[in-house]
Amino acid sequence: MEFLGTKGHWQYRKYGYQKIKILGTKTKKVCEINCNNNNKIDSINVANALLISKAPEMLEMLNKIMNSYDTGTQTYLDCQQLIKEATELN
Repeated sequence: MEFLGTKGHWQYRKYGYQKIKILGTKTKKVCEINCNNNNKIDSINVANALLISKAPEMLEMLNKIMNSYDTGTQTYLDCQQLIKEATELN
């Protein structure tokens, strides 16, 4: 299953005290987090941004793991369902 989102390595960057952007290759904006917790970036915002920024790499790794499992195992079926939910647009 192919990832339909912005391709390449993502990273997060803080902008001032209230905004975090998730950027793809060539600094293409993937998403933006506006921080309203006391008008500043806090550790929860950074943790969320970090997790979002790792999504393409985690999906790629999940696909690799899935390829090493017997297709009849529950783990394989769970991984297959998770990948489907992450890659199919409703």
